[in-house]
Amino acid sequence: VSKPNTVYLERKFNRRIRYIPNGINNTTNNDLMPQQIPQKPYIFFAAGRIYQIKGLHLVINAIKKIKPKETLIVAGDMEQVSAYKDEIYKIIEGVDIDFVGLIKDKDKLMLMIKNASLFVFPSYTEAMSMMLLEVVSMKIPVIASDIPANKAIFTENEMLFFKSGSVVDLKDKLQYALTNSAKMERMAAKAFDKLEKDYLWETIARKYINVFNNLVN
Repeated sequence: VSKPNTVYLERKFNRRIRYIPNGINNTTNNDLMPQQIPQKPYIFFAAGRIYQIKGLHLVINAIKKIKPKETLIVAGDMEQVSAYKDEIYKIIEGVDIDFVGLIKDKDKLMLMIKNASLFVFPSYTEAMSMMLLEVVSMKIPVIASDIPANKAIFTENEMLFFKSGSVVDLKDKLQYALTNSAKMERMAAKAFDKLEKDYLWETIARKYINVFNNLVN
């Protein structure tokens, strides 16, 4: 499912590797009550397991430098790596932040994403992130790390990239995104158009069917 890994494997083993990306079903239940969604503007960060490579510390340190009016809402399991949890709690002083824990209800998570002002995806490494696809399906502006896995899916016309690991660059991109909301929304719309064209399961399934047909014929 990873285009960068496909290139690596082809070079290493001198064999043709067939790349088929992850996909999503672009359907979400929007029946949650309004009181279940934060009523003030917020920047959203989410990960199933929150540990070092997910980059939450980068977001917190960048936000500390600009002090936006938006709350930072963090969704995910903080209990996996206790040392990282301790590190996070040491750096949050002065940050308007709300830890909401792991959201197991997929519809609730998607609605939280949909109502955010901005989603930040600062991972140091990914293969091909389902979370990133799901965020784009909600037409929400995204700031993402410029790792190969992210840039293999979306372009700089579709989301705002920051230099991976750089608090300073992330701070600059946060400031830009929060003061250029109309442009960020246009970028989000372009990302959504690409998602609908290339990354829905209906499209992905046809690629698997072609592979199986070639094997049996």
